[in-house]
Amino acid sequence: EGGLGMTIVPELILKGIGGNRAAVELEPACTRTIGIAERSIGTGSPACAAFMRFTENWVKRNSEDAIQ
Repeated sequence: EGGLGMTIVPELILKGIGGNRAAVELEPACTRTIGIAERSIGTGSPACAAFMRFTENWVKRNSEDAIQ
């Protein structure tokens, strides 16, 4: 009724989004694991290799946790 809403979204979604929002850390913290796989290391297409490099660099820049 008051035009208010609540949702749980990954912190990375909130980066770079302006507006009237508040972020609250949950206890215990919610986490997720994201994986990328290819059939055999180094056998993917050049586009696949570029995507893997881009994704690894993006995660390193935008995440507090180190990529494993």
